[in-house]
Parts: sequence; structure tokens; C-alpha cells
Amino acid sequence: KRTNEMSSINLIHEVTQIIPDDTWLTRFVMKSGELQLQGESSNASSLIQILETSEYFTNAQFRSPVTQNRISNKDKFHLSAKFMQEES
Repeated sequence: KRTNEMSSINLIHEVTQIIPDDTWLTRFVMKSGELQLQGESSNASSLIQILETSEYFTNAQFRSPVTQNRISNKDKFHLSAKFMQEES
């Protein structure tokens, strides 16, 4: 099973490359072909499009409503995306 899943190192590298600098993650979970991200961003709504433009991810969507952190004035988000399986 493990040989069919995308390398976690590749996924972490891709996420760190495409996520904007004004976004930070508090949770990064990979499970059963799905990536879940939680954190804060200046523009959380742009994250769906950013993930969708990556060759690694599909079906990006918010798992809960985006809310605003009153202290940091950042959007709090929880989203998920399917990640592509590596060729065996």
C-alpha cells in the first residue's frame, strides 16, 4: 500500500512551495489519499485555487467555514484535497 502513495516528503515540499508566505499551518495530516490542512492566512479563499493548480492535488475544498481570528485578523481555515498516487 505504501508504495502507491505519494511520498510525504514530496507533498510537504510541494505545500511549502505553493502556500503563500502569509499563511501558516497548525495541522498537516495525510491519510488515505487525502491531505488536510488547518491554519491561518490573510486570504484563505485563495488556497483552494492554489492547491488546484498544483499537479499533486485535486478536489480541494473547505471542510468547515472560514472564520476570522480577531487577534491576528487572519482567516482561520480547515481544508482538504485529494493527492495523486505515484506510479508504481
